[in-house]
Order: sequence, then C-alpha cells, then structure tokens
Amino acid sequence: MLIIEGPDCVGKTTFANKVTEYANTQLDGHAYYQHMTRPSKHFDFCYDYVDMMSIFGVMDRFHLGAFAYHPVGTMTLSKLSYIEGELLVRGSFIVVMYDSIHEHYKGLLEKDPRKQMFDKDTLMGANHVFRDIALKKYGCKVHLSIDVANGFPNDDIIAVTAEQWMLNVKVILERKIKWS
Repeated sequence: MLIIEGPDCVGKTTFANKVTEYANTQLDGHAYYQHMTRPSKHFDFCYDYVDMMSIFGVMDRFHLGAFAYHPVGTMTLSKLSYIEGELLVRGSFIVVMYDSIHEHYKGLLEKDPRKQMFDKDTLMGANHVFRDIALKKYGCKVHLSIDVANGFPNDDIIAVTAEQWMLNVKVILERKIKWS
C-alpha cells in the first residue's frame, strides 16, 4: 500500500494519481487510487484503518491525518505501532507532503477554488503537524518527505516513488507465494 499524507492543497491527489498511473504500466493495471475522507464519529482509529488496507492501493490520506485533524490522544503510540505493523506486512511505502514556508502554503490555500473540509487555520496547523511528522518528530514511519515549497515533484520523483513501492509489493507477493 502506498500512502500519501499531507494537508489540503499540497498536491497529494495529483501525486497519487500520477504514481498510480506509472505503477499500472508496471503492475498490469493492479494499482488503484483510493481517497480517505473525514472519518465518521464511530470510526475506530485503529482497526478501521486495517479494514481499508490493501497491497495495491494508493491511498490519498490515511492514518497520519489523525495527528493533524483530530484531538490529541486520538492516535496513540500503541495504535500507531499496531497500524504500522499491519502496513509493514502489506509492503507499505509512506510519503508525507507539506510546505515548509508558511506564507507559501497560505498562498496555495487562497488560490485553491475548491471548498476544503477544514477551515484555513486548521489546515495551516495541519501543515505544521505534517512537517513535524516528515521531520520524524512524531516517531511515525515515513519513507519519503516532499516539501512542496521547492515545487511539485517531477516525473523522476514520481517514478522512483512508484518503483520503491512496487519493490515492496514484489517482496510481499513473493513471500506469500512461499508461505502457501
């Protein structure tokens, strides 16, 4: 499972779609795009994530958003450890996108015509949380951090991301074949 995390307007969806497109040239169309919306009030911030996991999914938002958008304590270290263990056996590759320049990110939000799920102050705060996650301040497993203040990732970054993830998938699939 490839997971792309970050606040609104940093290019997660575009990046996810491009990685899915690239991966499908190598995986015979098995990769598919998924998007996680705001969880319901009954969402279990541990086991419900596991139900959404798959080897070939490219997930636009996932578990790390709990740190950015939900009350402190929603995502505990024990829940994070459990989720990351489940992701590990599915060959996960986690990308965190953020904007290191406050004013630049504010400009991205102001230019975006779409209605966002959260208000601008919440999104500004979320951007800081994702930056801290990318800088390993939360102890989360992150394979690649992308600072969009430096521009949107080019085709080489997209290809390398897809190839690293597909390498993980290949290892997992080979292990499953040996286990059966």
